[in-house]
Amino acid sequence: MDKSIARQYDVLLGTQEAYVDTGEEDIETTVGGDVTLRGSFLIDDEGTIRHSIVNDLPLGRNIDEMLRLLDALDHHNAHGEVCPAGWTEGKTAMKPSNDGVKEYLSQEADNL
Repeated sequence: MDKSIARQYDVLLGTQEAYVDTGEEDIETTVGGDVTLRGSFLIDDEGTIRHSIVNDLPLGRNIDEMLRLLDALDHHNAHGEVCPAGWTEGKTAMKPSNDGVKEYLSQEADNL
């Protein structure tokens, strides 16, 4: 595995000096270089990155959120509507215009 995709999207930690406490002595070492950060990318059919998130080592990813974003992009591609924050499949979306936002808010304000 050459990690070329991770290198292309700059999600590898650089080499860093670190001190490891073994309980008996401190050891100086280097870490990183090829340590991959946790990243998720939503790339459309045209190769455009539509969403990206890169988490540091202690943070995990949420597959449910990635699936929600995929559903939202599919909905947008099929209907041309914008999917607001928290939107899930089957919920109301809005037209990408001032009037569309007004209409959406007048119908959904109590659900936000």
